[in-house]
Amino acid sequence: MSTSQLSNAQKALDRLNADYVRKRIDTLISAKEKVTSELIEHALEILRRHVRACIQYDIEPQIDRTIIEGVEDFHLAKERGEEWSVLAALPEDFAGKLADAWQTRYTQYDPPKADRA
Repeated sequence: MSTSQLSNAQKALDRLNADYVRKRIDTLISAKEKVTSELIEHALEILRRHVRACIQYDIEPQIDRTIIEGVEDFHLAKERGEEWSVLAALPEDFAGKLADAWQTRYTQYDPPKADRA
């Protein structure tokens, strides 16, 4: 990434603020969505991380998609606990909680019934 591109990307990152995220949430999410300052800050932090990573790897950021995912992540964290957020550090027992939440049995990997007898 050239110096001018990096400078432009940094300016764009600096312009990402709560007002911008609020307006995009209002546009992208249904009117039933209650937009709180906590939701905006959560989505903004995810968006900033995304843009920084895009700058680092020289790829185009997906702003709207990341804001939508930030709103979804906020609700997931509220519903299941903060440890489910992409912003959270993984606790030691996370793998066990994940296994409990997603107990799925894939029968295509089971041996035929005759072999289990």
